[in-house]
Amino acid sequence: MQLFLSQWIWMVMVVPLFWACSSRPVKTIENLKNVVVSEQNSAIRYGAFSQRAKEEGFRNIANLLEAISRSEEIHAERQRKFLKKIGEQVGEATDSIPKVGTTLENLRQTVRVEMYESQTVFPIFVAAAASEGMTEAEQFFEWLGEIALRQADCCRKALERLEKEGTDWNVVNSWSVCPGCGCPYKTASLDEVCDMCAAPASSFILFQ
Repeated sequence: MQLFLSQWIWMVMVVPLFWACSSRPVKTIENLKNVVVSEQNSAIRYGAFSQRAKEEGFRNIANLLEAISRSEEIHAERQRKFLKKIGEQVGEATDSIPKVGTTLENLRQTVRVEMYESQTVFPIFVAAAASEGMTEAEQFFEWLGEIALRQADCCRKALERLEKEGTDWNVVNSWSVCPGCGCPYKTASLDEVCDMCAAPASSFILFQ
């Protein structure tokens, strides 16, 4: 966890200084590249967390973590396409063997990471994109910040249930992920379209 946060701190505070005098949107390009790799790593990590939850008998939590893993994959895919469109190369995931604890530990880590991204990382990226006139990237970073907040809230509620009851029987068991922006929703309370990117609910990816 400390290594993860240290990497993010380096990316959001140090990297932009190297490009301060450039007229190209280099801050945003660098941020997009970093997020692609980070989201790919997160997808791998949350997929492993989902598998651990299954092994421990927490099927409902496994569904939630699998949905979040797919959400992270969608974020990486979308930003990779955007970078390729503007002629930029992107690196691959580096976290091929994530550290996996108990489901309780994994949920706590997920809440910490997603809250940090929502409150610290993405607001900085939004501001950089706005200052460089990268409207599309600015909007997507705003989405990512809101989605990270929602993911943290979903995991916090699951964590509270697991800590209090020792089971996930009362954790939501069905999730749907928007293929356009990666936003996760409770399947039982879907609207007709995604409230972020307006993708139709009929296209959502189901996890249950």
